Amino acid sequence: MPRKQTTQQEKEVRRRTLLKIARPIFADHGYRGTTVHAIAKAANCSVGTVYLAFPHGKQELFKTLYEESLDLLADSFDEALHIPATDLRGRICILLYSYINFYRHQHQNYLILSEGLRGNNTVIAGNHRLKEKGIRILHQLEQPITEGIQQGIVPPGGTFQTVVTLWAMFDGILMLAEKARINELDLKLRDCYVQGINIILDGLLTDGKD
Repeated sequence: MPRKQTTQQEKEVRRRTLLKIARPIFADHGYRGTTVHAIAKAANCSVGTVYLAFPHGKQELFKTLYEESLDLLADSFDEALHIPATDLRGRICILLYSYINFYRHQHQNYLILSEGLRGNNTVIAGNHRLKEKGIRILHQLEQPITEGIQQGIVPPGGTFQTVVTLWAMFDGILMLAEKARINELDLKLRDCYVQGINIILDGLLTDGKD
């Protein structure tokens, strides 16, 4: 009896299954600590099966997961930008809380993004499409800053640089929680990010004053 050919739908199901299995492995062990063998073992399949679905192996798996994580974060910010807010402070708060919710409810995707954004990750470096998607997210956050400058409640300056700086400051709070340093200091994550938001906004917004 001739062997049944794998349909395109079956191939896609296999790819989705392998991505679902690989996501927590990359999140827990990072790119360097993950192997195709470990993914195949977790999927109860052969290494050859993984390469059949992802010819470039670990690199292709990670890039696909990284891009999916970028898309999820972009969707989260898109939703946040459409939530009504009474003022600019409230709008920026909504965006920052959207990022917190991404950290809490999409934690594995957050870790994959963090892994990909590290300077030593050569898998992501040089990929134009992924770079453009990352820049698009930063431009999403740039919108309220630009509006604030136009309203005279944010000091004029480089909006893109401001967004990158604010992201780095706020992400530092989440990384403290990730490394369990907040617990060691007898602090709560919520208290830290609420205080962080206030410090960031107090320093950013002038409310029209000199």
